[in-house]
Amino acid sequence: MSTFYLARQAIFDVQLQTFAYDLLTRSGESETDIQSVPGLETIRMLASIFTETGLEKIVGENLAFIAITDDAFAEGAIEEMPRNNVVYEVRADQSTPARLNNDL
Repeated sequence: MSTFYLARQAIFDVQLQTFAYDLLTRSGESETDIQSVPGLETIRMLASIFTETGLEKIVGENLAFIAITDDAFAEGAIEEMPRNNVVYEVRADQSTPARLNNDL
């Protein structure tokens, strides 16, 4: 297994209380190789970490914002992710999958 780093950046509400965390990943190959939009394999790695460690140990009772790509939707990788406290970010440069549009 390769080295994998997970960072969290706090998101504050208007009272400066932690509302959520934006989760960022880095493969460890380079100190500057931070992925703000993780690919399919990274989403699977996050799912594994959340299963083993527990999402609550990473974000507590707060929300976790995770940016995802088209391939993560297409391959069903988000099905492996926890359903509670997770907000998926679809970036403007990514198309929204038809199955997500049907659920809106």
